Amino acid sequence: MGSRETIFIVQTGELRQGELTTHLSYTDSRVLDYLVQHQSDVVKKETLKQYAWEHTEVTDSSLAKSIAKLREALAPFQLSDDVIVSVPRIGYRLKLNNPAQLVVKLRLDSIEATQPESAPSPSLITKIRNNKQWLFFPTLISCSLVLIGLSVQNFYRVLPDNAVYYLHSNNVVHTTHIAGRQVKIIAPREQTISQQQRQLIQQINCDCTFYFESRGKNQVVGVFSSDKGFGKTYVLPSNDMDKLAAQLKQEMM
Repeated sequence: MGSRETIFIVQTGELRQGELTTHLSYTDSRVLDYLVQHQSDVVKKETLKQYAWEHTEVTDSSLAKSIAKLREALAPFQLSDDVIVSVPRIGYRLKLNNPAQLVVKLRLDSIEATQPESAPSPSLITKIRNNKQWLFFPTLISCSLVLIGLSVQNFYRVLPDNAVYYLHSNNVVHTTHIAGRQVKIIAPREQTISQQQRQLIQQINCDCTFYFESRGKNQVVGVFSSDKGFGKTYVLPSNDMDKLAAQLKQEMM
């Protein structure tokens, strides 16, 4: 896999290689963008911080954490044994075995326009319509915290409009195949997808993006489909997944 082309879409922070897709946070995407622009050169820490955290003062520790997350995100693409090299007391350097392996696209449409037959599912920047209101991912985490304090019965909350693409740095986007469909799953970095969650996806059988988060005995579940104009977030006991699946199938008809 190390010789395959990897595409970095700056607009959305996506890394793609065949069926493998990873989403970077806004800050991590900015760091990688600058390193790519100056690959093979040593980039000073201060320069990286000014570019990635514009108008914000951050410490070297914040930059080091971002570099660590980038190394983790880039590892599956096998671009190099040590893809981001630390230069003591100076900064960092992007090291690629073959610079041609990493193709940079500024916008999502610049790649989709050349791949009409295999266009991916709508990206997280796509607006999702529901009852005349726009649904967005940026406030999903904040919404989840509010919902946990409410009833654990099946209910939802429509998320407010926000045109800024954002993915919390503690979350990752998994692209996987379940029941013959390619689905996107957003979950906390340390959380694995359970069998119950996979069964829920199989039972719904839709081209949706899912959000899962375990909190004690409860589950936060978000289901979003731009094709159906559907987007809801639920909080429910972990053992009520079958009930939620039945309700979702009815609501999405």
